[in-house]
Amino acid sequence: QVACYPGGGTDYVAHVDNGDGDGRAHDFGRVLTLVYYLNDLDEADGGALRLYLLPEVARGEPAVAAAVGGGNIAQYSAAVDVTPRAGTFVVFRSDRVVHEVRPCIGRHRYALTVWILARAKVEQMAPL
Repeated sequence: QVACYPGGGTDYVAHVDNGDGDGRAHDFGRVLTLVYYLNDLDEADGGALRLYLLPEVARGEPAVAAAVGGGNIAQYSAAVDVTPRAGTFVVFRSDRVVHEVRPCIGRHRYALTVWILARAKVEQMAPL
């Protein structure tokens, strides 16, 4: 996926790419998220990728989709911001890392995102 955040405060709210971590078809079995930045932004431009760590992840448990969002940032134990720089490559667990794109205030933000999939065998999958 190639994403463009055109400025003006565009963002993407906190979420997990594969909240239940079970690899069912509805979330495509995403296990790794790879983000590659295509242009440089300054901190003043915004658009940073914010990575959160939920307390259950710190304990080695998968993040649960129901625990994500709602605007309650207090539920997260830590956060790291990655300012977009051309050529920067970020990799994180799709089923465990809550992340968001902070408001992009200045210039356009361009990024390429790819997901590594690992679906369960068809005979092991629960019906949808």
